[in-house]
Amino acid sequence: MTFPKGYNSPSIKQENIKVVRVIPDNYDLGIIEIQSPSNNTIRIYNLERTLCDILRGKGSDIQIINAAMKKYAISKEKNINLVAIFRL
Repeated sequence: MTFPKGYNSPSIKQENIKVVRVIPDNYDLGIIEIQSPSNNTIRIYNLERTLCDILRGKGSDIQIINAAMKKYAISKEKNINLVAIFRL
């Protein structure tokens, strides 16, 4: 889960969830809202932000990166112009 730097998240860490912190100015970049399977509105990062986060991640597996890039390349919903914006 991603949080702005300075956000205190001890209860989340106790749940064995990987916590990532970003500069507060960059936190909202790429957030979109979708409906969950139970019809609740949830906030997630768009494809472009997610792809950039995978590429930037420490210890990212090359197989995961390759699979993500291939899926993005064939996606009808891609917006390549946004990738440059999210290279935070």
